[in-house]
Amino acid sequence: MKQGKHRIKKEIGGYGFFGEVELEVEQSEVTIIEFGTNIDQISNSREYKNSIEYGIYYSINRINNLKKNPMHFFVRVLKIATFPVDSSPTVLSFVSARAFFDAINFDSEYPKFGEQNGEIIFTK
Repeated sequence: MKQGKHRIKKEIGGYGFFGEVELEVEQSEVTIIEFGTNIDQISNSREYKNSIEYGIYYSINRINNLKKNPMHFFVRVLKIATFPVDSSPTVLSFVSARAFFDAINFDSEYPKFGEQNGEIIFTK
């Protein structure tokens, strides 16, 4: 399995952005996302899990839009790091997408983080 990790820790205009996701990825016949057992209760909330799944599916769809034959992956989320004030579902979607791309060594411009204004941009 290939491992990927992405972390963001920024403050822009008095607003904080924090999140970290670490995962393992391997190709499979169907796409499955599994959450490890060592994830703390707050980070393991349904809202955060949904956001992480969104980021991973977003990444897979970006890859499959470039290929004739769709690819599927088994993804195990190993670590989720959050901070009560600075973490949000959007931040976790962003870091999970970037962690997935890191794991498979895929270069993608999106999603991207606006260093000037803190915008997180997902595109089709």
